[in-house]
Amino acid sequence: MGRTYGVRPQMVSKHFELNLKRFLAAASDEFAAGTSPATRRTAQMLRSIDSTIADTPRAPIHGNDAACSPPDEINMLLGNQPQSACLTAAASVYRELDWYESTKSHTPYAEIIGPTSLIRSLELRFGLFLLYSNIVYPDHQHAADEVYIVLAGTGEWSLNREPYQDKIAGTIIDIPSLTVHAMRTAQEPTLMLFSWTGVDISFETYQFC
Repeated sequence: MGRTYGVRPQMVSKHFELNLKRFLAAASDEFAAGTSPATRRTAQMLRSIDSTIADTPRAPIHGNDAACSPPDEINMLLGNQPQSACLTAAASVYRELDWYESTKSHTPYAEIIGPTSLIRSLELRFGLFLLYSNIVYPDHQHAADEVYIVLAGTGEWSLNREPYQDKIAGTIIDIPSLTVHAMRTAQEPTLMLFSWTGVDISFETYQFC
């Protein structure tokens, strides 16, 4: 597959901008419920970030990640369970976000905040991430402190090659810098918030183990 270049920014509606701000506020509340430095750091950054939409071309996390449509699985998950305030806010914006499928994991994501994303930041990566059903995302690690918060569906996480543990909607998964971790799903997909913070949020240290 050829290289995917930056997505030319399109005009966004005031309605979308308002919904996006509401989503960021709801996501901040989700991270604020955590107790780790990474969750608190993310919550503070989401509260204080300049949410101006970038007027320069946007690009995926990895250069070869291909643009894709918003996953149909999200709409399915929205109809399957009660919605938190954050999931309701996510439902109002996810169709208008820039979605890509990772060439590393073959999973879809929409990075909303990051160095080349919808909202620019050199200190925070934040967005939505979906694991399809019946998938294994194998052991990997990276320098950034990572946090996942399950919004809908169920999944399992393994940290430091320990046994997998079930995670349901509302669960916060803290992954400190360079922690080996893996994820998997069964019959149900999983929709999550993700954040990367810390000294190095680049992908130069990302590797499978």
